[in-house]
Amino acid sequence: MATLSPSTSDALKQIIDAAVADPQNIPGTSVAIANKNGDILFSYAAGQVGSETKTPVTVDNIYWIASCTKISGSIIAMQAVEKGLLDLDSADDVEKYCPELKNIPILKDVSKEGHVTLVPKTKRITLRMLLTHTAGFGYSFFNQNLANYSELFGIEELTGNSNCVSSPLSFEPGTKWEYGVGIDWACILVSRAEGASLNDLITKNIFEPAGVKDTTMRPDTELKSRLMAMNYRDPSGKLTERHQPMTASLSEDVVIREQSIDSAGAGIFSRPAEYVKVLAVLLNKGVAGQTGKRILKEESVKEMFTNQIPHWPDFGRQGIDAAIPHLTNPLPEFFPQDGNPPQGWGLSLFLNLTESPSGRSAGSGFWCGLANLYYWIDITKGVTGMVCTQILPFADMKVLTLFGEVEATVYKGLQQ
Repeated sequence: MATLSPSTSDALKQIIDAAVADPQNIPGTSVAIANKNGDILFSYAAGQVGSETKTPVTVDNIYWIASCTKISGSIIAMQAVEKGLLDLDSADDVEKYCPELKNIPILKDVSKEGHVTLVPKTKRITLRMLLTHTAGFGYSFFNQNLANYSELFGIEELTGNSNCVSSPLSFEPGTKWEYGVGIDWACILVSRAEGASLNDLITKNIFEPAGVKDTTMRPDTELKSRLMAMNYRDPSGKLTERHQPMTASLSEDVVIREQSIDSAGAGIFSRPAEYVKVLAVLLNKGVAGQTGKRILKEESVKEMFTNQIPHWPDFGRQGIDAAIPHLTNPLPEFFPQDGNPPQGWGLSLFLNLTESPSGRSAGSGFWCGLANLYYWIDITKGVTGMVCTQILPFADMKVLTLFGEVEATVYKGLQQ
């Protein structure tokens, strides 16, 4: 069972304390490391709640974890597959429960005058496509065409409002990889097939059996009182506080809350020392080590960590545009690797197919959240970690540097 050497905790604390020493660098952060048994090997928080809110951060503070949500959405989808409710490769299942997707068009262009050109798709959508970002959906903040369309029709994917997944496709299903709202649609499909809300499904079928606390898509007043402030870094590097993007589920208006969507793509609020227990389930072949309860079958976990797109070994090197600059910085590629080895994508996470310089094993998975949250899951060495902040836009170099230093220090002090 993986553990950390005694000196590693001290080294990690020094790295984290240095990163938050200046609130204009990183105001506050929480870091958690766990092994496959769900043992928390390291949990530490430092800094202040926001760039302007000087309340000290503790390990009890709550973060909007954004796209780190997607791994839970994929677990729920695989549970539905295990039950026989859905098949990964059945377009009939998708069209039965989500008839909106049968004839959803492809967006070709939005002119400067606001004229929208849509064309029919010729291929059908499957659950596997939705879970692997190959169904045709994108995100407006990564896609200028979608950004123009979303501005025209008032669509914001991250709010949780009822129209947040109502954009058309960006490309023909099954013909390329593009990051987007596919997992939101996957879990709308699952929710309808199960006859239950996604929040209820995730709570009852993941969080409760895994012993995960303080984690939900619908935070109550007490959890909201522990929420970290969201920060925005302007082009000069200055940080200021701004509103949380996921406004619907946080709204004081009951009607808005009730009409909001449980977003499988970005809807969970949690604290790192709890959410790493979800990641640890995947380390342990689908069993929650702390409770002994099986969350997924071993073959489902294996499928999640199987490269679904071997025919696109450079998918992450296409980079992303900063179509909405206050949400993301431009990125030339998702995960730069010396020598440009083949890249892989599983069911909701990036797979590094070769060992990384930090020591992360080949076949490990990792992903991130828009507000600069990052995690990795190393099944071979039995360790998972999560570094959380609340800073926009995405791909903040100060946080990426912290994540890299934390991960490298963990592997340096990892003991088996």
